[in-house]
Amino acid sequence: MSRVRNCLLPLFEIFETERPSLVPYVGPFDGFHAVPASVSKTCLVRFDKNRYSVEARAVGRPVEIRAYAERPECWQDGSIVGKHVRAFGRDNTVYDPLHYIPVLARKPRALRNGAPFKEWELPRPCGAFSANWNGKPAVIVRWSIFLVPF
Repeated sequence: MSRVRNCLLPLFEIFETERPSLVPYVGPFDGFHAVPASVSKTCLVRFDKNRYSVEARAVGRPVEIRAYAERPECWQDGSIVGKHVRAFGRDNTVYDPLHYIPVLARKPRALRNGAPFKEWELPRPCGAFSANWNGKPAVIVRWSIFLVPF
């Protein structure tokens, strides 16, 4: 029993009296904060004092960052071009090496020294190949084809 306007009413009756003033349910709430951003030449967007990678096709065009509590999503033309776990520090750079696969076709040596690939653990056959690699770009271009997810 609950007390409303100096009378005792069952909870369901209180709900029925307040129902006309309630907002109707329209589906799950998608709670995010939208922020426009530009993509740098290095496939990075700045958000909340950190940098996040996006797909190479997004370079030079604006994106919308949808900031959820646990992740930022980068949207461009109605599709996601980047999604990461949110970094809560300052001056962090969060890379996804798969965003840079098209860049490897133009700059194959980036696989050895590029920042997105520094901490990337390659599959065992690729790692053995890179250990014996003699620096021929043509070999790396053919090799990068195997890194694309199917």
